Amino acid sequence: LAIIITTILNAFFFRSSGLDAILNYAGILIFLALIAYDMQKLRRLYSSSVGDFEMHEKLAVYGAFELYLDFINLFLRILQILSRNRRNN
Repeated sequence: LAIIITTILNAFFFRSSGLDAILNYAGILIFLALIAYDMQKLRRLYSSSVGDFEMHEKLAVYGAFELYLDFINLFLRILQILSRNRRNN
């Protein structure tokens, strides 16, 4: 939430390229941590529902959606960094 608010403030008021770079790198670290956290959470939920095949199917869909969002956001942050580097060259 803090990254979203700071990004909006930077886009309209500060217009700092340094702050933009810091936000992108912080976003990468946050989404990497979220991916690791979500994987551990899914592993814990999967092992707690041993034998319940219906729950395993629901966890598979839930986990795929959650990880998909994490990877897309990570990819967007990496693209922002790469496009910034290209603009500076």
